[in-house]
Amino acid sequence: MNVRVSSVCGGDGACGTCRIEVVEGWENLTPPTPDETYKELEPPYRLSCQAKLRGDVIVKVAKIE
Repeated sequence: MNVRVSSVCGGDGACGTCRIEVVEGWENLTPPTPDETYKELEPPYRLSCQAKLRGDVIVKVAKIE
């Protein structure tokens, strides 16, 4: 399923507005990037623009206004 996630920086990992909460499938995402580490994001949170899928994942996404 395609999920639309809001992003101010256009997917550069700079703004943090595309933060998602990983409910299931953390192991099916690529490892956290330096942009995420710099922002001190810890599980269960990731930046959707930086986390690439390698399998099934269930996430919570903030509503786009």
